[in-house]
Amino acid sequence: MKKINKAIIPVAGLGTRFLPITKSVPKPLLPVINKPIIEYAVREASELGINEIALVISPRMAEVPEYFNFQHEYISELKKRDNVDNLNLLKSISNLAKITTLIQNDPIGPGDAILKAKDFCNNESFLVIFPDDLIFNNVSASSQILSDYYNFGHSVIALTKIETSQIPFKGIVEMVEYKKSHKIINVIEKPSLEEAPSDISILGRYIFTSEIFNFLEKCENEVNGEFQITDAIQMLIKNSVVLGNLIDGYHADTGTPEGMLRAIIKTAKSDPQLKKVIDELI
Repeated sequence: MKKINKAIIPVAGLGTRFLPITKSVPKPLLPVINKPIIEYAVREASELGINEIALVISPRMAEVPEYFNFQHEYISELKKRDNVDNLNLLKSISNLAKITTLIQNDPIGPGDAILKAKDFCNNESFLVIFPDDLIFNNVSASSQILSDYYNFGHSVIALTKIETSQIPFKGIVEMVEYKKSHKIINVIEKPSLEEAPSDISILGRYIFTSEIFNFLEKCENEVNGEFQITDAIQMLIKNSVVLGNLIDGYHADTGTPEGMLRAIIKTAKSDPQLKKVIDELI
């Protein structure tokens, strides 16, 4: 099986749930303590040996790729002060991967964002990471689905079991057993409780073969103006095997203030000094 060398990280959303801060600061740069959520995503791909990453951003998000740029005036100030430790830290961030920037002019959905990277992927299979879904586990979510890809050679989607109340807001799947894994046979975007085939939701990690682009190009915007991935996945599962992997780990949806708070507390509790502060407050 050919090694996966490329990843797509779509981050062009407006971040309206975090207004007013996202009027001036792109949501991917909002921090979990001192590390922005975009760095978590890039590190997750980099730790798998994926060295080419496309960030799909809006035209107003130049600061996002700039975060990974070591040639910056801030660096010059650190050099003047001979601040070696921080220089090394920032250099390590810039060395995580080769970053390509792709522009999504209109935030019309994740399907359109992935389609923007068709030429970047160059007919290769690729990883997709939606950084809002932050998963805390010794084995990353991307690593877990990558194992299935290398074992079987098919597209793989990360999944998680959710509360019934969340079903109308998620992409919900139906699965059957497949060898030592699971095969997705149906997917519905934001179903009612009556039409939902299960309580298993798509989580923001995918490995797709290049075949997915054939179906993304056939998709049309839905009534609400969003171009979902699930439409293309539904076509894909009718033409080839798509696997589902129930991910191990603690999931925090940093796309919401509640989920971001969970991620911050979870991160703080893993640091001995910050854990003391949490324990004092709770």
